Amino acid sequence: MKHQAEITSPTDVATSPDVWMRVPPAVADPETRLVFSLARVMPPRNASNDVLRSITNWPRLLQLASDENAVIALRAAIKHGHGHVVPAYIDRQLAILSLDREFRMRQLQKRLEQLLIVLNRARIEALLLKGGALASTVYGSFIARPMRDIDLLVKPDRADEARELMLGLGWAADPELPGDRSYGTHHHLPPLRDASASGLRLEIHRSVLPAGHPFRFTEDEIWNAARPAAVGTGRALVMHPSHHAVHIAIHCAWSHMLKFGVWNAIRDLDALACANLLDWNDFAATAERWGASSCCYWTLTLGCALSDFAVPNVVARKLRPRLPEIARRSLARHFVNGVARSGPGCPSARLDRGLWSLAMQPSREGHGDVRPWLVSLDLLFAFREKARETEEASESSFLLMRRSSRYISELLA
Repeated sequence: MKHQAEITSPTDVATSPDVWMRVPPAVADPETRLVFSLARVMPPRNASNDVLRSITNWPRLLQLASDENAVIALRAAIKHGHGHVVPAYIDRQLAILSLDREFRMRQLQKRLEQLLIVLNRARIEALLLKGGALASTVYGSFIARPMRDIDLLVKPDRADEARELMLGLGWAADPELPGDRSYGTHHHLPPLRDASASGLRLEIHRSVLPAGHPFRFTEDEIWNAARPAAVGTGRALVMHPSHHAVHIAIHCAWSHMLKFGVWNAIRDLDALACANLLDWNDFAATAERWGASSCCYWTLTLGCALSDFAVPNVVARKLRPRLPEIARRSLARHFVNGVARSGPGCPSARLDRGLWSLAMQPSREGHGDVRPWLVSLDLLFAFREKARETEEASESSFLLMRRSSRYISELLA
């Protein structure tokens, strides 16, 4: 099967952000450039080595790699590159972090196999989501796709039964998290933690997205198109590749508002493409049908801007929002600032949401008045946003407006 349909010449596939949409800005600081170049499954030859020589802020590099779940990839790049340029104390810290993540991924794989076997025996169908699905299929290794949680989807009427089985398998309620009432409209039950002190967490989902989300797909559509997968002797299902790719973009651009999880989103989309599982035309058609074109556009925009992720030009034309180029370029700079955390930060939560809404064009997508902050953002993320709003309420309106005006001027520059 030809998965790159409609691509007729080398110019149809972008090799840089400027070729694809001509909107994303260059990423200036070498730490961000290095970490996000590693989001590519097969990064350009010597690209990491060239950037590595220009690194000056080693603690920032380590922190960024840790935040983005990229420490294993960073250590591998340094190990196979010019490792002698890395300060010894950074090399030691990176080695410790990387070995710890590798150990956790081995533990996670074992625990996932165990719980799938238990669910299989109870005849509870489980659909792996996010990293677990891709680690067991596309990557072929859990170490190659680090994750902090196990996410699995079960039918809503079996969710409580699945939780009871997990409680009997050594998973426990987390006393630091809210109980069932706080998760009443959430798409997963309160996360469970591994009682063996491994630090692993388990989220049992009863739906793909929170109740009230604006996207035009049904749970039956996801289940009916799912494909079989295995983790050891445990059996599960995974999403159809096009469904999975669009869900990755929705999770990154809508659920997390392009604030975090971008490195994993880029890496997962690249992994699907490199495995020849991603039919770009079907991806674009699915995005349009689900009302997720803008989510896909901006996730791919960050992939191009941050890691030179190559995407067919025809996909850009199908997904591109109806905005002037200067607006798209400025919004791309805003989102890159948020991910890189090296430039000027957006001074206002209200402005931040306004810029996000301008980019996502919810009216065009048919989302009505539904916004992620009105439905059910990840609870911890929502708590942080609320704290930010409370802090801003105590600031002078004049100063906040002045800072917002200055920020917009910098985006337009």
